[in-house]
Amino acid sequence: MAQYPNFLLHRYSDCLRTHYKLTPADIARETGLNQTLVTSEQLFYYPNDEHALRLIRFLGDTGYLRDYEIPDLQLTEGMFSGTGALGDSALSVLRNAPTLKAWLDNFMKISHIMPAHRHWMEKHKGCIRIYHDFVNRQEAFVAPQALFTMMLNELVPLFGLTKKDVQISFMQRGISNEMQFYNATHHEFCYQGNTSYLQFNLDTERVVNRYYNPLINANLTAHLDRKLTEILAQHGLDKKVRTLLQDYLVSANSMLSIDEVARVMNLSKSTLYRRLESEGTSFSDIAQETRTELAKMLLRDKKYSISMISDRLGFAAANVFTRAFKQATGMSPTDYRNRRV
Repeated sequence: MAQYPNFLLHRYSDCLRTHYKLTPADIARETGLNQTLVTSEQLFYYPNDEHALRLIRFLGDTGYLRDYEIPDLQLTEGMFSGTGALGDSALSVLRNAPTLKAWLDNFMKISHIMPAHRHWMEKHKGCIRIYHDFVNRQEAFVAPQALFTMMLNELVPLFGLTKKDVQISFMQRGISNEMQFYNATHHEFCYQGNTSYLQFNLDTERVVNRYYNPLINANLTAHLDRKLTEILAQHGLDKKVRTLLQDYLVSANSMLSIDEVARVMNLSKSTLYRRLESEGTSFSDIAQETRTELAKMLLRDKKYSISMISDRLGFAAANVFTRAFKQATGMSPTDYRNRRV
């Protein structure tokens, strides 16, 4: 059984006193926890795991987990920052996974709300791989490095993985900073192929999380599923496609085709058509609206000429951009700019 950090037990017992007005004697009677030990700064780990589990069960019985711990978790689309690192809320869920396989499964669930990234998991010759593909040019160098750094720094201490348990391969184009990655992870890596992946020996997927809490995990996993369902319901495929097209336009000065979007989202083109239609829109409408909104933003800044804006939005020529913008807004780019000044 795992050992629990002293600061965690201190926080939980303090919450019982604050929210439920329990005395140290009440807590000691219910959990066996000696408050002198719990509050001692000399102890980083409390030595008796059974007492820790009794405290956690007591937190569940009193309603603390339901009323305070779980509602504090806020999962949003922004929890994956621009560097690819996971936010605190998602990490709370991942850190309570019982096994490495459960950790990876939860990660795949969370990754579904990242429209600019594509992840998938496969078994390969006695190993399990987490692949990362990119959409923006910048992501080819930055995103896999940041993501794999986060994953290794989480998985190694949780599951006691060693260098022989993990293999790292980045796509042939390379990463942004080799030395930074090595210093952060202390893992060797290679370059090959068109996608990046982390590879784990298949027998490691059953390795148990040394800090696993059964009760906490049950609550967190249920909360994760509810929040992801809410997010996906609130932000349908329409928003994902818009975000994807806008990100690629900004970074690559080019518009993705519907085939490319379908590939990134791991959908067939017909399914993408059908789901957008069910949301009352179409790929061509989204593409036109995305370009038009970005054009309006650029036209407000006079340092960009009409020709420059046309190039940035991936049009073949300035006159093609002018015609498309007038069709969408009823005025030329020049007229729009003059009215906004």
